[in-house]
Amino acid sequence: MIPIIPAIMATKTGLDILLKAKDWFYPNKTLAEAEDILKKRMADDVGSLQEQVRLHRQVIDRLVEQVKADKDMLEKHNEVLIHLSEAAEEVASAQARLRVITYWAIGLAGLSLVSGVLYWVLK
Repeated sequence: MIPIIPAIMATKTGLDILLKAKDWFYPNKTLAEAEDILKKRMADDVGSLQEQVRLHRQVIDRLVEQVKADKDMLEKHNEVLIHLSEAAEEVASAQARLRVITYWAIGLAGLSLVSGVLYWVLK
């Protein structure tokens, strides 16, 4: 049994040496390249995402500015509509007064005509 232990130890040491020789002379380039690509891709993706977020923020800022401008425009239009409705009410009341004055004027004109005819007939 004693010769088996040194054989196992020698086999283990030989396998370790072969593994180290493989790593030294035949490095696993694809694994290292894959790790590098993954690191690069993550960095690029993060940069790309940051750029997209920045662009989306700019778009949202522009939309907020447009909404504010639209709100201001709507408020101004509402003020104009309020002033126009007040002016329309004033015009309607003035028109009613003018209509009454016109009816009185027509009535007075008719009365004057009848008075003139009666004065001419009775004279």
